[in-house]
Amino acid sequence: MMKFAFLALLACACSHANAEDVSPIERVITMMTDLQTQVITEGKAEATTYDKFACFCKDTSNEKNTAITEAQDTIAALTGSINQLTADRESLDEDIAELNEKIEENAKSKKSADDERHAQKTTFDSEKAELQKAIGDLQNAIDTTREGADMAQGHEVGFMQLKPVMETVRKAVWMADSLGMNSKHTEMVAMLQGSSKMSTSDSAAIVELMEQILDDFKKQLAEVENTETQRIADHNLVQQSLHDERNAADKDLKEAEELKAEKMSNIGSDQQELTATNAKMTDDQAYIKDLTEKCNLKSREWDQRSQMRQDELTALTTALTIVKSRVTAADANGKTVRLVEETTQVAKAAAPTEAPENQSNEVADDEIDGIVAAESFLQLSKPRSRLALLANQRAEPADQQAKRDLVLSLLRSKGAQIGSAVLTSLASKVSADPFAKIKQLIQELIERLLQEAADEANHKGWCDKELGKAKQSRKLKSEAVATLNSQLAEAEAKRDKLSEEISVLTTEIAELEESLAKTTKERNEESAENSNTIHEAQEGKAAIEEAIEVLDHFYKTAAKAADVTLLQQGPTADMPDAGFEGANRGSQSASTGILGMMEVILSDFERTISSTEKWEKEAAAEFLEFETTTKVSIGKKTSMKTNKDQELTETNSQIAEDNQSLLDEQALLDKSVQEIQELQPACVETGMSYEDRVAKREQEIESLKEALCVLDKEGPVQTEGC
Repeated sequence: MMKFAFLALLACACSHANAEDVSPIERVITMMTDLQTQVITEGKAEATTYDKFACFCKDTSNEKNTAITEAQDTIAALTGSINQLTADRESLDEDIAELNEKIEENAKSKKSADDERHAQKTTFDSEKAELQKAIGDLQNAIDTTREGADMAQGHEVGFMQLKPVMETVRKAVWMADSLGMNSKHTEMVAMLQGSSKMSTSDSAAIVELMEQILDDFKKQLAEVENTETQRIADHNLVQQSLHDERNAADKDLKEAEELKAEKMSNIGSDQQELTATNAKMTDDQAYIKDLTEKCNLKSREWDQRSQMRQDELTALTTALTIVKSRVTAADANGKTVRLVEETTQVAKAAAPTEAPENQSNEVADDEIDGIVAAESFLQLSKPRSRLALLANQRAEPADQQAKRDLVLSLLRSKGAQIGSAVLTSLASKVSADPFAKIKQLIQELIERLLQEAADEANHKGWCDKELGKAKQSRKLKSEAVATLNSQLAEAEAKRDKLSEEISVLTTEIAELEESLAKTTKERNEESAENSNTIHEAQEGKAAIEEAIEVLDHFYKTAAKAADVTLLQQGPTADMPDAGFEGANRGSQSASTGILGMMEVILSDFERTISSTEKWEKEAAAEFLEFETTTKVSIGKKTSMKTNKDQELTETNSQIAEDNQSLLDEQALLDKSVQEIQELQPACVETGMSYEDRVAKREQEIESLKEALCVLDKEGPVQTEGC
């Protein structure tokens, strides 16, 4: 690689620019640093003189602003006080009006209470006088009635004597009714009007009734007097309350009027102070307005010069930072230009080899031997029921005993002749049973043998049918099991071959991927190094361009800065000099040399970028060819492996299916063999054919019929010999 070439290029450029052994970058840095120092020094000198000017403006403004603020606070406080006093006065006016209204209402209430009391007193006096008069009249009537009764001494009292009494009673009754008293005037009037004369006993009754009314009048009088006493007390209480309310209202009214006068006085004094404060604040505002305009003009000029100076320092600092951090580092480490070095030789991948053709393994068919079931036949007992022994054997006559002996001899000889256990067993029973039941036993045995013959004929047909079905099923299932075993052998051989081929393809793919990954890593590292070199050179180029742009833009803009125009009026008295005049346009002459040196550095970075990009393009093309060939090979092998994986999956699925089918067919085969084994005890011949059993049974029946002939030649079926 062509590293450190950039240093040689810079040395060449410096030999043309300056005889001294100083690089252009170092020269540019020195020039910008010196210019920074100069700008800072000038700024400090101007700042010293402007500080005095700014302090004057600030202090004077603060004094006037403080005075204005205090005046505004005072005005606000006075305005608030006047507003509050005015509101208080208005509130007091409302309170005074309410108090006057309250006093007026109090007077009306007092007069109304007095009028009501006077009416109550008049009513009371009238009721009291009426009640007192009624009481006196009743008392006189009572006395008169009693005197008349005493004078009569048992004689009747005349009507003329009762007339004054009746008048008095009537008035009393009417009065009682008007007052709502409970009076017995109906009885009394009837008593007085019943006759013109009255006996002594009637007089006593009338007196008694009048005394009751008299008592009612007295109670009514006492009640009226009590009511009057309570009304007097209530009236006095109301009058006292109204009197106290009036005194309190008079007191509040006096206090409100005094407070109102005080508020009015305070409003006048605050108004005078507010006018004086407003006048002084107006003067201070006019002064500070003039001072502010002059100070602001100079401040804007200072701001322009300070901002310009700050922008110049910022531009220089930015350019220095760009050059120091992004250009000098690349130059010192020699990363922008490198020597030509051999690119990594990329070995081309071999063409993908085709997978070996599938070789079909010949799998010898396993010969499946027929399943020979060891048939173990069980001896079946004859399907005949044993005859029960006859109980309570009785004594028999001699002729019957002879017949018994003859039958026994016949049964035993026939049983031994044809080998019949039935006849032999019957003979043993006949010897033990009573004679009366022998015929019955023989008859039952004949019937049972006939029924057995019919049953055995039906059973033989069923056995032949079921055994045929079971043997046919055993044959079919044996063939199915043999076929499935053959298929499984072929599928397992295919599975093993596919597994081996997949393993080979997996290894080849892994080797190709490893080779591609290794070469890719080497190419990426080389590309990253080239990219880093180009990137650093581009960064250096961009940094120099950016630094040129920053400085060029600033100094062109600074050259157009305009002066701040001052007002056409002299400075305020005692105002110090700011120490500068006019706008700041930056260090225009010093910037020319700095920008020229940066143009030389810019061309060196451009050469480094173009040469490195050429080398990277050639190496990338060579790697692309290798990568394409390798990926094609990997793709083909991966496709082949995928197909074989799918075929292996299908084969395994078929093996699992066949295994399950084999289990099912084997289970059916086992079931067929089991059915045959289960039919053996009832259907397979065990020493005697069906025809022999039929012939033997017929001989037994004939022998039994002969025995019946011996026993009185009776029976359900008679032989020709009988």
